[in-house]
Amino acid sequence: MSSWMQVVAALSVLLTLVAAAAQAPLQLSLQPSSHACPPPVVPGVTAASPRTCTFRNLYLWRGRAYYVTEGPPPDLAKLGLDFELGRLVSAPLVGPDSFVAAATPARFAELLRAGGSGAADTEPRRFPLVYFWRAYPVMPDRAGGATCREGSPLPGVSNYYHLLSESTTILSATLCEQFGHCDQYANRSALRIVDVRPSSQFVCHGNERYPPYFHEALACFSRHPLSHINGSELRSGLVHVDTAWMGLGPRCRGSVSGCYQAGGPRLPPTPGLMASWRRVLGQCFKFDPEAAAPLHPVRLLLVDRLYESGRSILNVASVLRTLRARFSPQQVQLRLEYMEGLTIRQQAQLFAGATVVVHVHGAAMGNYVFLPRGAVALHLAPVERKWSPSFSVKLAKDLAGSSDIEVLKWANSDARRLHVVQPVVEFTAARRPQLAKLLANQSFWRAFLASPECPAGLDPQQRKVCQQFLMRAVTASYPPELLANLTEAAIARAFEKQGAAPAAAAQAGGAGQLVGPQAARPLQPSRVPLYAFAASAVCLLVWLAVRPQKAARWRPP
Repeated sequence: MSSWMQVVAALSVLLTLVAAAAQAPLQLSLQPSSHACPPPVVPGVTAASPRTCTFRNLYLWRGRAYYVTEGPPPDLAKLGLDFELGRLVSAPLVGPDSFVAAATPARFAELLRAGGSGAADTEPRRFPLVYFWRAYPVMPDRAGGATCREGSPLPGVSNYYHLLSESTTILSATLCEQFGHCDQYANRSALRIVDVRPSSQFVCHGNERYPPYFHEALACFSRHPLSHINGSELRSGLVHVDTAWMGLGPRCRGSVSGCYQAGGPRLPPTPGLMASWRRVLGQCFKFDPEAAAPLHPVRLLLVDRLYESGRSILNVASVLRTLRARFSPQQVQLRLEYMEGLTIRQQAQLFAGATVVVHVHGAAMGNYVFLPRGAVALHLAPVERKWSPSFSVKLAKDLAGSSDIEVLKWANSDARRLHVVQPVVEFTAARRPQLAKLLANQSFWRAFLASPECPAGLDPQQRKVCQQFLMRAVTASYPPELLANLTEAAIARAFEKQGAAPAAAAQAGGAGQLVGPQAARPLQPSRVPLYAFAASAVCLLVWLAVRPQKAARWRPP
């Protein structure tokens, strides 16, 4: 009987302890959050220029960052931060209030208890340094069907050019200029990058289904894989962030709205910032950012695209034959490559070793940042568009002072050279309802197939959709001799840029528009000394003297 009473007493004590623990105050020691948002000390900034802030002691929990304070919470929407790279200058700032919430210690403790998992009673993981970044948009590949779904390993799709030449370039400029985090490749373990693009709207981000080149590019900044604030790793527990950096800052480049407007709030990168980015890329992808474009021999890289990608060189075999016939292999080493399926490092190695790159408008322009000093790119476009060459020209302009590359460009103006790529038509229409509606118009479609041009009679919105479609869905054959002339001009310009050869007149014609140097001297053939001819003649005479006599032809008996 006494033993039974002892058991009852022990259970009573245990229940009392459990009840007391449930009512006990939070055992976790929370450090108060704070922040500082100094005005950017950058020449040319305005009151409307985006700023950056440094936060201390933020807590990541269930897809949000919590600013824990006993005092009045900061008005996050009025800090002047911006996270959206593609935001129009006239649009409101995309601030941190979409993922940062303020709470008192007591309120945060309630949230932790309500969330369960014992987070209120265990020490959180600690991240010394985090940059909160809105990654460039990743979308489901509707053709693949299962991409970005939870449980599926298939990644979404994005744009290689915009990620590499705009998004990560601005990321590098912000980290360097605003936070002093320059040339930190060797110290990549100190920084983590957390994606804060809303997972409710972008399922690929929430499920962390980034394309492989996202991880490869972000590995140049951090040894830790890119993670989403509401991804599987971070939402599973409490994380204490010692120092957090936020905001894009005033720098921009490329197609970002208002980037090149005089007196605007956004400023293009300086040569020093671009040089810093190239040094990081050089360490990351193993190339020398200070190397000059090779001239002896010239290395000519012809970049084609797969047919199903659109904007390929339909007659690439003819172009290759013409280029090989035009240039001596001892003077010009010609190489044909396709970027599809290559890693960033493989693409970097190809571009870093080129003197001249000939390519059609496309994502490969993002690799300009790898080109050696004084290299020349020949940018081809299947149709004339005002914006298509601007991507390459702006990038070359922003690289002035760091690699000093140059871009020549030529656009086809002959609709007879165009061809509609049906797989691209189907893929693009599936992603753009306005285009699908336009293509459903049989008269438009028949006129477009007859001559791939945007027909008359379209309203402004239809014309815009048609022009975007035209740039994506057509491919072209290019006049081989004209391309050889343009390539000659590009090679001559590469010599000029290094002071190795002057430019002189040469013919370059054909339907289209050439911008930049239109004339160049053909590469001079090697001079063969007279004694070489004499030695060849002696060898021929000796061979005639000693060669065996021709055997009589065998005939059957």
